Amino acid sequence: MFAEAEAQTARLATLATELESLRSAAADSHGELEAARLLLIEAEESRQAQKKVGATLRGEVASLRGALTNATQSRASSETLTREHRAEIGSLREAVARAEERQRESETTNASLRSEIASLKDELAAARDVGKAAIDALRFEAARPPPARQRPGWRGTVLRRFGFGLRDQLLMAGQ
Repeated sequence: MFAEAEAQTARLATLATELESLRSAAADSHGELEAARLLLIEAEESRQAQKKVGATLRGEVASLRGALTNATQSRASSETLTREHRAEIGSLREAVARAEERQRESETTNASLRSEIASLKDELAAARDVGKAAIDALRFEAARPPPARQRPGWRGTVLRRFGFGLRDQLLMAGQ
């Protein structure tokens, strides 16, 4: 029995050693398990953080897409306005060119009218002078009593021969 007891004691010692090593292994496993659990918690927290970052990034991407759409629409609107403004500027330039042409024509017409007016003023002044002379001549004849008729003698015949009429003869006789 003693040998059996010794064998069982040796076996118990072996089992105790194995138990101790299993406990040590279990403690190591528990430490590893705890480390794995911490890593799992960290991984879950990281995944949650990445999920939040992903949601934030998706929101920013959606916002940027909206801004890009607005910018594209704004650009199209600006291009349309630019084309309209260019067309309006072109029509205004044409209107200015027409107005300048009318102004040149008007200046040419004004110059010719001024020239014609100056010519007409000269003619009017000459006509006034002629009219004044005619009125003066009529006044002179009206103020003078008519001369008595003389019989034209040899002097009248000679004067008529040289182109003087009765009136001229009367004027010479009055001198």
